[in-house]
Amino acid sequence: MSERGGTWTGTATDLHEQLVSGFKPGRPDELSKFLKDAAEHVPDFIYESETERFKDAEGEWKSRRVLTLSV
Repeated sequence: MSERGGTWTGTATDLHEQLVSGFKPGRPDELSKFLKDAAEHVPDFIYESETERFKDAEGEWKSRRVLTLSV
């Protein structure tokens, strides 16, 4: 995150794919839960989550959860 100015935004799947670590959980949702819990115990770590609505290629409305992590 320091390479991005201290903030990262994207889906849990995006983060799971980009994060190179032997310690990350096996699934994106597990990583998200771990980070949410960590933010409750680490004062300078902020975890935010919101639902984003968008239209897919066929024009149908979909939603996804977008995370914002800050240090």
